[in-house]
Amino acid sequence: MLTLYRQSELAEDRVSILQALGKASNQDVLERALQFCFDENNDVPAQEAPLALMAAASARSGHRHSWAFFRANLERLAERYG
Repeated sequence: MLTLYRQSELAEDRVSILQALGKASNQDVLERALQFCFDENNDVPAQEAPLALMAAASARSGHRHSWAFFRANLERLAERYG
């Protein structure tokens, strides 16, 4: 899925991929997706990066993990989003 994201030229496709990654039930996959989204070296636009986190927060399988990720990365998120 991350490869598909990198290769996609359409914003709509990238949004769908990030939302699908955020709904992953496997916690390792979810963690990799969240790290990917917020790693500034991956060129994920600032307006697209939170989509995976929001999808995870709204999913039964990911809401606790997304909250833990948010708390652990609050400083980095605050720097990026003010």
